[in-house]
Amino acid sequence: MAFSRRWILFLVLLQFRPGFAYQLKQLYWDMNVIELSYTQHQIEKPLKEAMALWNAVPCNAFKLRIQQNSHHHVSIKKRGDWPHEPNALGMTIYTYIGVPAFIENIQIEINHAGRPWSATDYRNVLAHELGHALGLDHSADENSIMNAFGRLGLGDRELSADDIAGVCALAPQKRQGKGSGLKQTRTSHETGCQQTKASTDYALFAALMLILRAVVGRRAKPRRYVDAA
Repeated sequence: MAFSRRWILFLVLLQFRPGFAYQLKQLYWDMNVIELSYTQHQIEKPLKEAMALWNAVPCNAFKLRIQQNSHHHVSIKKRGDWPHEPNALGMTIYTYIGVPAFIENIQIEINHAGRPWSATDYRNVLAHELGHALGLDHSADENSIMNAFGRLGLGDRELSADDIAGVCALAPQKRQGKGSGLKQTRTSHETGCQQTKASTDYALFAALMLILRAVVGRRAKPRRYVDAA
């Protein structure tokens, strides 16, 4: 019976274990220079600094830069203008075409919503959203800029080893030519950064680990080889 209980708890733990760290979005660029425009002046310096974080990675195949006539755009949304999840700090909206999916347009939106944003806050959230723009999904690494959960009021964040490994796994792709079976469909998709302190999955995983340890500790008695390891 003790063996069965331990295996039941182990199987439950498997359902809540943290996933792989960085994830790729399976959305592709057919160029290696990605240009973005902005309108609000307070974005300029944080955007340049956030771009510099990703551009400084030696194995990054892409370069981010500001170009004011680009249709890829970064903007701050005020209270009442934010159409997304209220708890989100930022959102990246993609428009893509074809199978495989090539990115046609990127819109990065920051949720000001009356919060006391600093230049560092803009930099950190923009760094996260630029990772999405490059093609990265969320990371299970809590130290990663690409982790889905963040908060304001932190110091300058740097790319983690996981962020660097993720961007180095990306590269521009060549579009298929006419007659190659490319399905011409346009779809929009959005992803962003949620304002919270920790991932629920990690908290639940830690709690279940403590339960498992307590159960195994109670069942392991002297003169019985409960766990041979």
